[in-house]
Amino acid sequence: MTSTHPIVGGGGGLLRVVAAVGLTAGLLCFLVGMRLTRTTPSPELSFRTLNTTGPVSLPTPPPPPSTETTPPPPPPPDLPQLEIELDSVAPAIKATLVRKPELKLAPSDFAPVQQAPLAKMLFSSTDLDSQPRMVNRPTFRFPPAQKARGVTQAKVVLEIVISSGGVVSVQRVLESPHDDFSKVARSYASKARFTPPKKDGRAVQALFRWPLTLQL
Repeated sequence: MTSTHPIVGGGGGLLRVVAAVGLTAGLLCFLVGMRLTRTTPSPELSFRTLNTTGPVSLPTPPPPPSTETTPPPPPPPDLPQLEIELDSVAPAIKATLVRKPELKLAPSDFAPVQQAPLAKMLFSSTDLDSQPRMVNRPTFRFPPAQKARGVTQAKVVLEIVISSGGVVSVQRVLESPHDDFSKVARSYASKARFTPPKKDGRAVQALFRWPLTLQL
């Protein structure tokens, strides 16, 4: 009698064998890879030292030019005004007007000036051979403002130089009650003409003090 055995399909066992072989091969590859990783030397790192210089200080720039301007000088202080009351010089007198004003000269018309030594070729009246004489008679106008105040006369004293040609040059006003009279006296003197002053027979220039009386 012939016995029969059951036939077991070989597909399932073959798969197990293949899987085992693949797993074994993968494990071997993993181990070999780990071995190679451990035996490969790691790259060396090299360090270099860099020489650096310290910070360079730049020169300090020059300061900018000063733009300050000089302050303007303070204004001059106010000076007191000088007021001249002519009433204290000449009383208010009702004047009798004449057509032409007259100039009256005092007897000592050319009183010598007392002063320090004069400049070369400038003589005093006492050094002259004789006193010069006026050769013309200039006209003048009495100041209207003073005439309106009732002033009829005023005395002005001038310091003058008479040149060798008889021309008068006013140096300064020595005495005057008001600037109005000073202007009139200066104008009158500048138009006056004299005979030349003489010293030892030669025409020279001389210094005089000339009092003038201006009146209506």
